[in-house]
Amino acid sequence: MKTSDGKDFVQTREVPIGSNWPSKQDNEPPKPAVIAIRRQDSSPITAI
Repeated sequence: MKTSDGKDFVQTREVPIGSNWPSKQDNEPPKPAVIAIRRQDSSPITAI
């Protein structure tokens, strides 16, 4: 991969590969999750 000025791109920061949510610990596998959003009065959520 090249930078915008044509030089070889070198990664200088270290980040975990992939997600490790929700543990946020290194080398932990990601865990499945379901998130539900609803109104407290149960009325429909409409797009603006």
